[in-house]
Amino acid sequence: VGGTRTGGRSLAGAVLAGETDSYIGDTAGYYGILGGAYIAKSGYDRLKEARIHEDAMRELAESFESEVAPMVIDIEGRTIQLQGSAQAQFQEWRRLLAEIYTAETGLSTEIEDPDQDLAQDLAQDLDNIPDE
Repeated sequence: VGGTRTGGRSLAGAVLAGETDSYIGDTAGYYGILGGAYIAKSGYDRLKEARIHEDAMRELAESFESEVAPMVIDIEGRTIQLQGSAQAQFQEWRRLLAEIYTAETGLSTEIEDPDQDLAQDLAQDLDNIPDE
């Protein structure tokens, strides 16, 4: 709004100054026209930049939505679908990995707290393996 108002004033000043027959009036009119054109171009450039940012944000939103979309995974002949929020999918993925780990090693990976670090659980289980 401010750029449009300033541009309008510059152009009006250029028109009024152009009606004089003096060098100063002609110069003021010339610079008024240049100033108005610069302000108009600046506004146009800002609009283009805003549209670019809007497109980038839309693309990021679409990318995020596709990442959180339900996932179908085939693990060892089992088809598993992860659904829900990213956090819910992550917790289900951790539960499945713990289940596979337990089945393959016979070691327990009890995950009571969903925020507990799985790597820490695995390290504790490895520490509990007796030396031969």
